[in-house]
Amino acid sequence: MNLKKVALIVVFDVLLLSELTLGVYMGSRSPDTIAWAFTKTFLPPAVVTFIAFRILLRRWFGEDAVTADVVSRGDGAEPH
Repeated sequence: MNLKKVALIVVFDVLLLSELTLGVYMGSRSPDTIAWAFTKTFLPPAVVTFIAFRILLRRWFGEDAVTADVVSRGDGAEPH
């Protein structure tokens, strides 16, 4: 795995964690509607972040980078 891919994954993780933190915080501000407040605060940015991550991963590393990561995580073997 190269440094550019690692940086992209770290940024993706940090963004998701910050969105999750914001969602939990906004949910805690309104205890009577905690589920709705969390959902409307967390899901839209999380979906946008995930889609942007997939687009950047495919653009920078090609279609094989996405499928190769999934295959290598599935059985522990490197793809051919």
